[in-house]
Amino acid sequence: MRNLSLIDGVCVSLPSIENTKHISLDFDSGDIYLATKTNAICVDGMKLEVKQTVSLLDDNTLAPDGYIVAIQHVPDQMSLCIATNLGDIVMWSPTLNQLETIGTINNGISAMCWSPDQELVVMTTMTNTLLMMTHDLDPITELPMHPDEFGEAAFVNVGWGKKETQFHGSEGKQAATQSKIVTSSTVSGKDDLIPRISWRGDGQYFVINSINPQTG
Repeated sequence: MRNLSLIDGVCVSLPSIENTKHISLDFDSGDIYLATKTNAICVDGMKLEVKQTVSLLDDNTLAPDGYIVAIQHVPDQMSLCIATNLGDIVMWSPTLNQLETIGTINNGISAMCWSPDQELVVMTTMTNTLLMMTHDLDPITELPMHPDEFGEAAFVNVGWGKKETQFHGSEGKQAATQSKIVTSSTVSGKDDLIPRISWRGDGQYFVINSINPQTG
């Protein structure tokens, strides 16, 4: 990807759309999908005009205290997958102008991200749990986001004796008597505390950025 460079850019203002928080693209048609807290919007990618808008508050698809946390266009279903904080997974078909709730996560959803090939979807819940599912939303694994153990990175005592008797190299013997400096960090007041999920381009790995509610 290093040999790619940006050769052009366009900035367009759509006065009829305000407070959008999420975006997803339909690469086949060029349409752009946007979402506010409660509405999903389809924009013509060529004309840059709003084609269709739907409110999740219609037909009680979304409760009054609910809001959209993520969206993803799913090409093979020609629909937009919408995740809400209350745990509902909703499919919106612009062609049929239809909303359908296809699943619910009991602990709510804080973030959602599909793999590049859209064969897998990763979600995080409001109770700091990681969920991985198939394209058809069949569960694969469920893990805590902030485990107490370090897993493979856990420290192991290899029996090298006391610190005072260990070899300290260029640091010298004074390193054995120096007290360990403990640093602490606090969460920035500008942090929205919302988890972020990102996949590597080949879909082999993903990463989650989130704040541990216990340690900050």
